[in-house]
Amino acid sequence: MKPPPSEIGRFDDLAPVIHEEMLLHYLGYPDGELPDDRVTSMLDRQREIVPELIRPRGVYGRFAGDVCFDPGFPLYKKQVYLCVVTIGDRLERRAAEYSAAGDILAAFVLDTLGSVYAEGLAEAANRRLISIPDDKSLRLGCRISPGYGRWALERQKDIFTLLPTAEIGVSLTPGLMMTPRKSVSFAVEIAAKPVRVREGDQCEYCEMQDCRYRRQSIQSVDGRERIN
Repeated sequence: MKPPPSEIGRFDDLAPVIHEEMLLHYLGYPDGELPDDRVTSMLDRQREIVPELIRPRGVYGRFAGDVCFDPGFPLYKKQVYLCVVTIGDRLERRAAEYSAAGDILAAFVLDTLGSVYAEGLAEAANRRLISIPDDKSLRLGCRISPGYGRWALERQKDIFTLLPTAEIGVSLTPGLMMTPRKSVSFAVEIAAKPVRVREGDQCEYCEMQDCRYRRQSIQSVDGRERIN
């Protein structure tokens, strides 16, 4: 029998938080390089159509920490939020159409934009979760997704067992991949005291040092945060 959450809810009005540095990193420019004119032009064209191709949605629940986590799970706490967000499948279908037509650059750029928007949607959801607890002394820690660090990908099944993900059109394949692909699942601990987390610092707490998507937050000379 599935233990009931203390609360459950939906996100239907989230605006993805987009980091330009992350977009360039995903496109293959991790060291401050800028794409050439051809890629920049394609990026501008595909970015224009993204709003009509995405439908941001999410579902979340607040659970006791021992409901679905092994003692070895890095966020084995008294309470956690579980969340799944998605931008839908229209963008990835359009990218597949580009690929089938032989427009590989358009397919790659649009697919990359989809990944960044899905990640940005997860960040927006995490920010919204921070404002939910009635007890303002509570703090949320760093979000983490199955398959990263010490959290096994198999735990993806727990999230999909506990959350009504069908309500937002997200399902899990036998290989533990989400459909639509541009979806993100994550957990975030609820702590009684402030947790040392800065925005965008998820990678600091992940043990996958050789991850191609790993980011390191640094301060640029003008004081703005950059992600390398």
